[in-house]
Amino acid sequence: MKTDQGLWKRLALYGMLAMGWLFVIQLFYRSVTSDGIVTAAVDTGIFEGSRKNYASYKKDVQMDSGPSGASEKYEKIARLSSATSTFDEDRQRLYQLIAEEKGVIQFESLEGLRGRRVYYLSAGVPPEAFDTTVDKLQAIADSTGISIQKTDKTSEYLALLERRASLEKTRASLAALKAKGGSMDEFLKLENRLLEIDEQLQDANLSIGQFNAENEFCTVQFSLREKEGLSTRRIYHIVKDSVIWTVALSAMLLFFGTLAAIGIWILLLLKERLPDIIKKRPGSSP
Repeated sequence: MKTDQGLWKRLALYGMLAMGWLFVIQLFYRSVTSDGIVTAAVDTGIFEGSRKNYASYKKDVQMDSGPSGASEKYEKIARLSSATSTFDEDRQRLYQLIAEEKGVIQFESLEGLRGRRVYYLSAGVPPEAFDTTVDKLQAIADSTGISIQKTDKTSEYLALLERRASLEKTRASLAALKAKGGSMDEFLKLENRLLEIDEQLQDANLSIGQFNAENEFCTVQFSLREKEGLSTRRIYHIVKDSVIWTVALSAMLLFFGTLAAIGIWILLLLKERLPDIIKKRPGSSP
């Protein structure tokens, strides 16, 4: 009897220790993740409609056709995320930093209620200021993620130049045909075709304009998440949720553990009694 009591006491002690460890683990997890500190990367989807920026190396590349001596183009994007308990102050620091580095804010978005706000910013910065800007952005609030991507855009830029040259040649040919005169129907067809070419030329010029030297920028995309400080209310909710989770998990483990123990006990009992049952059956051999 004393042996059984000692066994049950040890089992109860081990169970309490296991619950304590579960509670500590959950308490730590909730205290870290409840304010959004654990963040892998910036939510890039919100920046999809923002302006694209391009820059160029200072060396020349040659085209098979079209203008020569065009600069090699690239797109460079830094994506950063941070969490802060001084949300408004750090937003002002962001504005000051972009202004100091002679950058241009091209997209802003503020979401959420006070205490859980998220601020998104996309800005173009001069290529020579890109690295220093990224370093300074990491120093704002608690950095939670960063990625830098560089993509060559030279072939895309040259294709735009070639397309513009081709459209200009086509337009010149159509204008020459229009000058020769003809029927009203031919005149209207040529006029409509010229309007289409003009629209395509306008689109091509707008795209090429993004690559112009005076518009050269690299992109920084920054998300700032507001986190609550260590208030009494927050600590209370973290502890309460951790206790509920620990008790629920422990009860579930105890329930399934009990079912498993009962199942094992039944199997052992059957194994022990089965030979006797078989012997007692009528017609069984002695």
